[in-house]
Amino acid sequence: MTYDVDAGDSLTLNLNGHAIASGSTSVTEAVYAYRDASGWHTTNTSSGTVYMGLLELNKDGTYNFQGDKGGIAHLAEGETLTIDARIGVSDAAGATDTAKVAVTVTGTNDSPKMEAFDADATTLTDNGASVQSLSGTISATDVDGDTLTYYIRSGGKYVTELHDGHGTLKLDGKNYTYTLDAAYAKSLEAQGKDVTTEGGAFTVVTVDKYGVETSQTLAITLKGVNNDPTFTAPSLSIVEGASPLTGNLGAVDMDTNDAVTYSLAYGTSSATASGATNAVVEGHYGQLTLDASGNYKYTLTNHELAQGAKATETFTVTVKDGQGGTVSHDVVVNITGTNDAPVAHLDAASHALSATDVDLGDHLTFSVNGHELNAAAQGTTEVHGAFGTLTFTADETHKDMFFYGDYKLDSSYDSISKLAALHDAGSDLKDTFSYTVSDGHSTNGQASGTISVDINTDNWDGQGGHLFIAQENSATHAYEAAGGAGSDILIGGSHDDILYGGAGDDILYGGAGHNQLYGEDGNDTLYAGNAGDHLYGGAGNDHLYGGTGSDFLDGGANTFATDGGGNHLYGGAGNDVLVFHQGDTIDGGSGTDMLLVKGGSVDALFTGAEHAKGVDGITGVEVMVSTSGDALNNLTDMAEIASKTGVSISTGSDGSTAVSFDASHTWTTTTQTASNGTVWDVHSTTITTDSGSEAVQVAVQHLTTNQGG
Repeated sequence: MTYDVDAGDSLTLNLNGHAIASGSTSVTEAVYAYRDASGWHTTNTSSGTVYMGLLELNKDGTYNFQGDKGGIAHLAEGETLTIDARIGVSDAAGATDTAKVAVTVTGTNDSPKMEAFDADATTLTDNGASVQSLSGTISATDVDGDTLTYYIRSGGKYVTELHDGHGTLKLDGKNYTYTLDAAYAKSLEAQGKDVTTEGGAFTVVTVDKYGVETSQTLAITLKGVNNDPTFTAPSLSIVEGASPLTGNLGAVDMDTNDAVTYSLAYGTSSATASGATNAVVEGHYGQLTLDASGNYKYTLTNHELAQGAKATETFTVTVKDGQGGTVSHDVVVNITGTNDAPVAHLDAASHALSATDVDLGDHLTFSVNGHELNAAAQGTTEVHGAFGTLTFTADETHKDMFFYGDYKLDSSYDSISKLAALHDAGSDLKDTFSYTVSDGHSTNGQASGTISVDINTDNWDGQGGHLFIAQENSATHAYEAAGGAGSDILIGGSHDDILYGGAGDDILYGGAGHNQLYGEDGNDTLYAGNAGDHLYGGAGNDHLYGGTGSDFLDGGANTFATDGGGNHLYGGAGNDVLVFHQGDTIDGGSGTDMLLVKGGSVDALFTGAEHAKGVDGITGVEVMVSTSGDALNNLTDMAEIASKTGVSISTGSDGSTAVSFDASHTWTTTTQTASNGTVWDVHSTTITTDSGSEAVQVAVQHLTTNQGG
């Protein structure tokens, strides 16, 4: 309160020279202070000082100090701050006065302050070490400037080291260190990416010199990180032909919550195993399969390695844990080759025989029925089968390929007789050729098979010749076969067959049974069977072969008169009757054989040039019979001849031949010596036939004992 003795004067107040402005009710002034060794002092500057509050002077002369809580708090227990101010007054006449005012502020103790712990400073992130720790600094202040001490509250005690949860917290002044339990390090390592666990909760206390404390909770968080999966690549070795290689890669991931996946790669090919779907990748030599559990199987699929050759192939296996962790290793497979057998291919449609061999470097050779084929480009090889010859020709452009064709039926007696037996047994008429393909290795080095060739009955010789099999005639019930205009082959079976060659140079085979073979036109070849057959060559120069029975052979007309040709008759075994024609070559064979000279004389065989070869062309015949007429016509066996001519032949147990003459005829005997040195007794008589008298001559060769012909 201010007073002016001059009543009615208007007064103006000021604080440290700062007047209350017109219209305003007060004036204020900021108070700043600083501390030095002697205590607290006020100052007019705010730089480097503490703001203590506002000193206010009111218009009515009252004043007050509004202390700033934060600033005043800097005053320690019992410390004082004196704020000195001068209050001035003036009236309208210009009179002034000042008074000193002192405001004393006395400090009390303030509690220290501690900042909450930042989460980053209390999180221990796994680094994989067996001993792991984190460190930090406690952030605490005391406005009173008191020295602070730091503790960990443990129940009712204050300690500087305490274990809780999974580790131990230790204080060193305001610095702290948390050390993870070594026993828990593996658990933290297995925790996995971003998974957290409480490591321990500690109450940290800050105390000033007056025992006033402040606390904060230091909560340790243990944070896991992702660890890459691991596995060891197996070293694999396999020999061609061995069972597939199997095993498990055994990938592990210490992160317990991680699930690993497997993938494979070879070159540009890759695959991933998922659920029930396996990863399958083809290498050069084999296939590697891997399932979602890491089970693998390696199977060889390419067997190109030759015997003892070695190779490797490499697959890359990658394991991922789904959290960004991955590991890759090469799986190397060592392969040892063994010999693989060649594989033969027979294409019946194209008549091609070929072969392949997966073993690199192997050279293949082909043989058929034991004959190696000529492998030169377009080289040919003729191979004999059971009934004929098959020609093989090497392909011009493709290695290890041959074409077969041009099967030629063997028309020899042996071949036709076997073919007849095949037919008689009810079998198909086929010729079979056995082939072998070899790669030169003794073990597992061959492939074999057969080629079956249907014997072409419509064109056996490539010239239109047919092959006919005797069939039953539905009208006569006889078994017959008749050739055509070509060079045909006619085959009888087990029945009594009748075969007609027709035109062309035919081959007739009687087979079993009593057969009649007629060569007819052409230069034919007739083969008797084993039961006594009748063979008639017909026109042309024919070859007739008797069998083991007593056969009748008549070559028929020949071309001797025009070109000197003639028939060839071979009686074979048995007591045969052979008919002589001009220019024929006769061989009776074994047994006692008779030669018929129809419409001529035996003498002419020794002396008549018109019979050409005469006796020189006759061998193996013991008896020759001739009549001047037709008495011998249509006679085909010795019994019929004996009844007509009175001449009979018998063979003794010692193989000797005896000739008997009918005593009802008068016989005269002369001797003839042939140019080949053989000596013959010629017996002559005359017989009476239906057509008149005929001269009969019987020539009997002088034989030694057991000289049966």
